Amino acid sequence: MSDAAGFTVTPNSNYAASIYSPSSTGAGTSHYYSSHYSFAASGNQVSNATMSDEFNLGWSVFFASGLDVALTTSAKSIVAIGDSITDGYGSTFDTDSNWPDVLSQLLSAKFGNA
Repeated sequence: MSDAAGFTVTPNSNYAASIYSPSSTGAGTSHYYSSHYSFAASGNQVSNATMSDEFNLGWSVFFASGLDVALTTSAKSIVAIGDSITDGYGSTFDTDSNWPDVLSQLLSAKFGNA
């Protein structure tokens, strides 16, 4: 668990998490396949709106394993549990076109974002 952040989460949107370590962490946890690119940069850039001199880490996700969201309304959710196919393997990379994204978009179109 890390620092809480107060902001509104919009349905069907992507979010970025910035992590800074002042010293070497050694090997970190990672998830080999993600359907979006991950980036890194030198120095403490967690407060920056954009990173300077960033470099692409490829399709792995490091350190972060999730985002907890506290509901303030009677919103409903569906959780997709699965393997690499659920994560987007076989879909067009970096396009929000894995089956959970498509399902979310279809449900939002039919029922709204309530």
